[in-house]
Amino acid sequence: MVDQDLAQRETDLARDAANKGGPAMANCHVRTKGAGTFAFAKRIDFGLTFIEQPFPMFCSEVDLDDADDYGFESGGNTPAGTPSLPQCTGYVTSWDTDDQGNWTGCWVAVSVVFPFTPPSSVPDTALPIKHYFTFAAVAIKDLSDNDEDAIPTTA
Repeated sequence: MVDQDLAQRETDLARDAANKGGPAMANCHVRTKGAGTFAFAKRIDFGLTFIEQPFPMFCSEVDLDDADDYGFESGGNTPAGTPSLPQCTGYVTSWDTDDQGNWTGCWVAVSVVFPFTPPSSVPDTALPIKHYFTFAAVAIKDLSDNDEDAIPTTA
C-alpha cells in the first residue's frame, strides 16, 4: 500500500512539474514592402497561454544581398550604393485573452518610414522587409487547437 501511494505521488509530481508555468517566448514574422503603416488583420496565435502580460520585442530585417534584384545597383541613392534603409516600428494594436484573462494572442501593426528618401521617391519595388515579433512572459502549455486563420508562432 505504501509503495502504491509513493508511486502515485511520484506520478502526480511528474505531471505537475510538466504542467507548471515557466518563462516562455513566442516568435513570428510578417513581411511588408514600401513605406506606410501596415495593420495585419490576422491574429497572432501565441501557441501557448501567457499568465502574465507578454513583453513584446520587435526587429526588422532588410537583406541587402537582394538589392540588385530590386534595381539598386552600385552608385544607387546612398554613397555606399545601397538603397535607403527604413526605420521600422512594430506595435501591438490589441491583445486577445481567454475567459480567465490570460493572454493567448494579439494583433500587430508595423510603421515603415524611409527618413532619407522623400515619400514620393520610395519605389513600389522597394526591398521586402521582414518584421520579427517576440513575446515573452510566464506561460503554461496551450491545449487548444491551432487557429488556421492566425499568424503562426514558434513557442
